[in-house]
Amino acid sequence: MGTWLGVLVVVGVAACVVSIVWHSLKNGISPTPTARRPSQAIIQALRKKRVKGNVYELGSGFGTLTFTLADYLPDCTVHAYESSPVPYWISRFFQRFLRRANVRQTKADFFKVSLFHAEAIVCYLAPKLMADLRKKFETELTPGTVVVSSTFAVPRWKPVEVIESEDMYNSPIYVYVMPVEYA
Repeated sequence: MGTWLGVLVVVGVAACVVSIVWHSLKNGISPTPTARRPSQAIIQALRKKRVKGNVYELGSGFGTLTFTLADYLPDCTVHAYESSPVPYWISRFFQRFLRRANVRQTKADFFKVSLFHAEAIVCYLAPKLMADLRKKFETELTPGTVVVSSTFAVPRWKPVEVIESEDMYNSPIYVYVMPVEYA
């Protein structure tokens, strides 16, 4: 019986790894948790802009930033979108124990989700995804919507502010407000 259990565990772990690798290649980015200092800089930017209402996290991964946003922005509803099943289910597992009433998690391709009701967008995505999102943002976001991007800028947009997160990489946090100025 012990041998079968060991085999099942190895097969399960291998399936999770294959799933993460497959979705990382498909999506162009692997799930990467946002470190503490960049998270704090993102929250600082959202508080400074007095964001209330719907905050959409695009590519929420394992939920590390989702739950931080929920804790520090209790007047907001954090909508977390993730398409990769393993990080999504791990994030759902954490939600069962952390029980944040202001978190909504959805397994979805955020390119297929309407962004019309977002008061703020938060993302930590690869440069190509930021370039692809630019057109979606320009089409779907309403005036006054705040876009906060960790590390990677939205191409051709001029940020209203760039915050250095003071982590070991001095990761920039780009802040935009719709409608944006072009660089």
